[in-house]
Amino acid sequence: MWNKIGSTRFDWSKWETDTFYGPNAIGYRVVLSRNRWREITRFKHPVLAGHQNQLRKCLLDPEVIRVSTKDSSVHLYYSRQGRDYICVVVGGGDREDHFVVTAYFTREIKKGAELWTK
Repeated sequence: MWNKIGSTRFDWSKWETDTFYGPNAIGYRVVLSRNRWREITRFKHPVLAGHQNQLRKCLLDPEVIRVSTKDSSVHLYYSRQGRDYICVVVGGGDREDHFVVTAYFTREIKKGAELWTK
């Protein structure tokens, strides 16, 4: 079944139930479920539709990973995308697995303790 979001078409039937990225720069893997990606691109940040590869690259090879100032179990992954950054917000699961909470484009890297830098 094809789903049209703006001018981007994505074939949801080809997406596995859960997609795992990692282990990443700080040693754990990140889970992005099909339903979470759909929620992000349909309701929260539709501008991300069609940018799954950039999200994947950001998780596997980020420029910076910071700890959220609001919740120390949340990590913010940043990767440059032209003049902006893609930020992937990753929440804590267990010690080895975490999950994508949301993702968005931003002009600046947010404050927070640096966990990792390229």
